[in-house]
Amino acid sequence: MQRSVDPTGHGLFAIRSVRKGEIIGRFGGRLVPADSIDAYVAKVGKFGHQTHPRLYVCPETADEISRIRAINHSCEPTVGLSDALTLVAMQHIVASEEGPVELLITQ
Repeated sequence: MQRSVDPTGHGLFAIRSVRKGEIIGRFGGRLVPADSIDAYVAKVGKFGHQTHPRLYVCPETADEISRIRAINHSCEPTVGLSDALTLVAMQHIVASEEGPVELLITQ
């Protein structure tokens, strides 16, 4: 996936076609307990993925976020989770088609 900027904001677009069920990527980072997520958000930002009622997987630093990029929200996502950490295509995605994901932002 590739991050793109247009006059209306940010979007993610496939740089190649992706088959339904194909793995797009996996979340990784440090585990942040739910009772510490507010401190994390204040320091790094609203980035993370809740994998358990009491745990979030979060990038270590804001610099890491800029290197790995982020995913955007959509009310009609084309990518979803096959387990707590694995992103997969929920349908065939054609190259250059926007591939939004309804995940990532905490709280």
